[in-house]
Amino acid sequence: NSNKSYVTYVVDFSDTAGLAAFEVDDSRNEFDWWTLRIPILAPEYKGSVHTESGLVPEWNRISHVRVWFESEASDISPDTIEIADWYFVQSNWIARGGEEDSLSQFTIATISKEDNTFFEAPPEAESYTDPNTKVTETQRALLLNFESLAADSTYLAEKELITVERFGGYRRIQMYVHADIDAADAGNIQLFFRLGRDTANFYEYHTMLRRSVGLWDKRNWINIDFNEITALKDAAQRNLPTGGRVADVDTTDGPYRVRGAPNINEVRYYAIGLINQDNTGKRVSGEVWLDELRVTDVRRDVGRAGAASGAGLVRAPGSPGRSRAAPACPGGARSSRGWSDLAAVSTASGHHFAWVVALVSVEHPVADDVSFLGGGWFWEAE
Repeated sequence: NSNKSYVTYVVDFSDTAGLAAFEVDDSRNEFDWWTLRIPILAPEYKGSVHTESGLVPEWNRISHVRVWFESEASDISPDTIEIADWYFVQSNWIARGGEEDSLSQFTIATISKEDNTFFEAPPEAESYTDPNTKVTETQRALLLNFESLAADSTYLAEKELITVERFGGYRRIQMYVHADIDAADAGNIQLFFRLGRDTANFYEYHTMLRRSVGLWDKRNWINIDFNEITALKDAAQRNLPTGGRVADVDTTDGPYRVRGAPNINEVRYYAIGLINQDNTGKRVSGEVWLDELRVTDVRRDVGRAGAASGAGLVRAPGSPGRSRAAPACPGGARSSRGWSDLAAVSTASGHHFAWVVALVSVEHPVADDVSFLGGGWFWEAE
């Protein structure tokens, strides 16, 4: 816009070594499509800031995006670069807790085989395979990494949805969980998962983490029975004292908690968190992986059996994953199945993008004498 304040990132197709830094390993398919990924928050790839108005571009005020190509003026030979798709991979999860504790650290990220050779997706998790290219997308899990969390402290990741999720057509919502914690801390760290309208109206499932035996130990999995947790809410509302308000409900029974007046057909809020319940004052560290949040057990009630998730966060039985025709390449991490579309690192501001991903094909090889043929992205501050 007229402010002319933006950040530019360059990909030089004539620099083979430099280009390799952006190309996702094993992303080339038989049709010569491949994936480029620019880690825009990494210091070594920091873009150049351009401003003529004195304004500094802000990540939470992005209004324009542009991609362009350049070459030496003397080069007149034609070259073709096709872009099937390009997009930001981001996380809208916002970290909460520990604001006054300088010794603790709580980080939200993703993990996949690309990032960690020890990672293995849950055996039952389904990775999406493009029916046209036969390329299977990378399976990613949400990662909660925590260091030196103080006793009695609570840390959580929150996410608000743009559209409403409706789960009235299903009996359960489940999620795979893997806990990498010290054996001595087993039973002292509580994991909780919340879903509802907002921070004052939610259902909660909580469990004490156990050090996983192998990967994805079933003892740590999240498993909510909607019949049981809604019955807890109904009972709490019926037992309100005279003059009591539904908004004041806060009741716990076993692994379930109900706060306020949540509704499984009005879900716009998710939270995943950890509480250090060690009674000796010990600080705890470790990491938790979460994958494939999914609804199961379709109800047979008339008019409900066809209910499905609409925000791309939860996988419903038989859901096709995605229907777009553009080819998929490994490293794109744009699956709408489970948690794999959450992607990348979140910050307290909730506005930062972690990657720019482009699926490209160079139809005619770039000539050796072309010193620069690149793409740039800029974000203008309003």
